[in-house]
Amino acid sequence: PAQGLAETRLAWIGPDGSLEWLEVPRSSYFMASASPDLQSLAVVARSPSDRRPQVQVIDLDRGVPTRITSGATQLDVVWSPDGERLVFSSTREGFLNLFEASLAGGGAIRRLTEADADQHPASWSQDGGIAYFERRRFDQRRSFLIRAADADPRPMPVTPEGEWQSEPALSPDGRWLALRTDAGVVIRPVDGGTPRQVSSGPSRGPMWGSDSRRLYFWDGVGRVFRVSVRPEGELGRETEVFSTGENLELMGHSPLSVASDGRVLLVLKERRTEPIEAVVSQGLLHR
Repeated sequence: PAQGLAETRLAWIGPDGSLEWLEVPRSSYFMASASPDLQSLAVVARSPSDRRPQVQVIDLDRGVPTRITSGATQLDVVWSPDGERLVFSSTREGFLNLFEASLAGGGAIRRLTEADADQHPASWSQDGGIAYFERRRFDQRRSFLIRAADADPRPMPVTPEGEWQSEPALSPDGRWLALRTDAGVVIRPVDGGTPRQVSSGPSRGPMWGSDSRRLYFWDGVGRVFRVSVRPEGELGRETEVFSTGENLELMGHSPLSVASDGRVLLVLKERRTEPIEAVVSQGLLHR
């Protein structure tokens, strides 16, 4: 991997919590997301030849990556529901703002937003809404919604100013908005309403299953959880679906995503356990 960055790997979580490692090029992956047809992965990765993280699309049949970006720093890539476009954040014109890449016709890239703040796309719903959050000075965060189909997308705030609410995840059916808060993950109707606490403690990275009935998130350390969500918003029990244990770490900017078939994709680093040589000298332990 690139100098100073850890090599990471990608894996599916099986129904029993086991891992299925993907045969993809060795790299430092920051995040990965499967296309709606499950034929490709969109990744943010830094390979040995890159100075900054770049967006790539990996063909899963051939294991071959295609570079979508170059030069500036890129983060947080999200698929469109039809699998024909990507939205990502990039510093190509200053702050991390949102850009859209078409995967057909030569991969044209269009700027979607312009702000003096870092912006991070989090989800793209079936009805065309892209949810993202802004990160300003002193870690102030606020979430917004835009419509990529608009010729001039206008940001619409979906969280109050001054409240720390980020990582907005729109449910595929467009009814619910999941958010990361100081207290953990919450959900509320997209058009407003009182948030309902989902996680039992501090958590991050909410991601919906394709049926809008399951919500996944992780604890920021090494455990991934799932909660069922009924159409009227009633919540099921928090269930652990994966734990890294002693030999693995969840890594990257966004280490968790959920594919259209319900499988969970993770970015992981294998911990290297090196033997420690100890010598006792004059009552001291030297390592």
